[in-house]
Amino acid sequence: MGCGCGKTALKQAKNASKAMLEIATGHAFKVNDDTYINRINRCKECDKLNKSSMRCNLCGCFIQVKAKYKGSNFECPE
Repeated sequence: MGCGCGKTALKQAKNASKAMLEIATGHAFKVNDDTYINRINRCKECDKLNKSSMRCNLCGCFIQVKAKYKGSNFECPE
């Protein structure tokens, strides 16, 4: 069953696992507050954002988490 955004729940789970592994192994780093706020503001302006769930319709990620880290699994899909 998909999320309605073209990504399957299995694909989203796989992406989330990769992101958690990246954090756990020290390959993802928290960004500073200004960078976080800028990322959130850019996401809020994007037409791909599901504002009711605060999830990206392209990748399915919760933007509050994705915007908080820098790493290969935390980049915007566009």
